Amino acid sequence: MADNDRLRELIAIIEQAVALLPDTSQSALKKELSTIRELIMNARAPRLMIVGRRGAGKSSLVNAIFGEKIAEIGSVSAQTAYGHWHRYQSGRGMLNILDTRGLGDFNRPAGAQFQNALDEIKKELSSDYPDVMLFLCKAKDVDSHLGEDFRNIQAIRAYIRNQHSYEVPVMAVVTQVDELDPVDVTQPPYDDPDKQAHIQKAVTLLKDAFEQQKSR
Repeated sequence: MADNDRLRELIAIIEQAVALLPDTSQSALKKELSTIRELIMNARAPRLMIVGRRGAGKSSLVNAIFGEKIAEIGSVSAQTAYGHWHRYQSGRGMLNILDTRGLGDFNRPAGAQFQNALDEIKKELSSDYPDVMLFLCKAKDVDSHLGEDFRNIQAIRAYIRNQHSYEVPVMAVVTQVDELDPVDVTQPPYDDPDKQAHIQKAVTLLKDAFEQQKSR
């Protein structure tokens, strides 16, 4: 990543020099520099940020992606004290994932620097930012107090916008669908019509909530 940063700085210097050239010479050079900049951006590892309430399955998702226990999972109390970037390397490439404290968490875990989880998240975003934010929501919570979650998400997006001049997109993910009725159907692909109907209802409720938030 450091090499890419140096290349970006070099391109910025070259662009400043190109701006001093006659207009007839600038067009082709600017196009070439734009192509080079795009290639550099695409060459770096993608960065994902995972947010959600405590117990939504953030650390479990990180462990599932990595295929091993990377992040601690808390059954009662919060285990993720502060945001942490995990780097995943495989034969298909590299992936950087930011695991975060639960949104709305004011019970300061051991090792946390701030009482408020939002302040803890902002600290981790001060020097780097994600390409996309994943908002995890438990299937049984898709119609429960989402207003506070949306306000926290917007606060995070505003911080990234002000700090890094980037409008981060948000994707909503419904988790823990195995807890929906019928509870005896616990393994994917959940081949049960009632289970599938309840899963689809949870997905639709969360999607509609996001659409309503966008329209405000």
